[in-house]
Amino acid sequence: MIIDIHAHVFPPLSEASGYDSPEEHLKYIQKLVSTCTHMIYEGPLPEPDENVQLKVGKYGKIEWIKDGKKCFLRYLPPTVVDMAWPPEHMLAHMDWVGVDKAVLYQNHFYGRLNDYLADCVKKWPNRFSAVAQIDESRASEEPQLKELKRCIMTLGLKGLFFEVSQCPNIDKEDLSPFWDELMHLKVPLILELGRTPTAEQYLARVSKTIKVLKKFPDLKVIISTMGSNIRDPKDPEYVDIPKKILNLIKLPNVWYEIGYLLAFDKFDEYPYPLAQKMTKEAYKAVGADKLVWGSDMPMLMRTCTYRQAIDFVRKHCNFLSEAEKDLVLGKNASKLLGL
Repeated sequence: MIIDIHAHVFPPLSEASGYDSPEEHLKYIQKLVSTCTHMIYEGPLPEPDENVQLKVGKYGKIEWIKDGKKCFLRYLPPTVVDMAWPPEHMLAHMDWVGVDKAVLYQNHFYGRLNDYLADCVKKWPNRFSAVAQIDESRASEEPQLKELKRCIMTLGLKGLFFEVSQCPNIDKEDLSPFWDELMHLKVPLILELGRTPTAEQYLARVSKTIKVLKKFPDLKVIISTMGSNIRDPKDPEYVDIPKKILNLIKLPNVWYEIGYLLAFDKFDEYPYPLAQKMTKEAYKAVGADKLVWGSDMPMLMRTCTYRQAIDFVRKHCNFLSEAEKDLVLGKNASKLLGL
């Protein structure tokens, strides 16, 4: 069984999608776009609160006007014509390449989608599983704790996706109610460490994360998107991942997600020798039973095809035995999330 542990489905980005209004959703989109220096864009990026007439375009683009220029960011591949990726589209691609099941993530960019994802799982229980997301910046406040409990106990979601960039002081004491609730619910935590302006800031974030996870050895944690902060080795803020985060991924309660190929689209080519090198280093450090594979569909298709993402493991990670490839491509995820 092949399980993609990191995929997305979402309604049109121009809609409210769980926010109070489409305008509120658009404000968050602009906030994220302002940080996307690592993506393909044309024209100056907007500031988070700048009036630039930002809108959701078509064919993968977010558009705005700045300094009299028409600007855009290619956030999604052009095949996402209407800036929506309904579950039927994801299923069609899974069927095409032979993926048996996908674990659906969110991301505040796509919306607040706990109920939307739960409905997808309810309709296709043999093909989809999903994880929850809350407002990380208010993780210890009662409304967020109630939402987390509702997602797990009522909606049946399998874990929590947590963007550390929204809560950079992840080790602060006033998060104790959040950690207590998560431990009580006994579900895995998927951590996206995020991208920071400097290497020093990223490594400081990693250190804080290690500090927290050592306090909760029974909490199962997935470090998503290969550690997130993937850069060109020529970048002055480059961090040698996973070598520089081995103290994190070698923790006994931590698993490491490989396959984040879209991160390499501006400085590497298929079959992504740098990604192969990183995967091999992680394998040597923690073994195949601590690795899981995720595609980040449909964003993946900015860089390569879905089949190529699977074949990155099947055909190009030659250091893995066939049995180990089976672990990475599904068995580990099945055991970890109870699929």
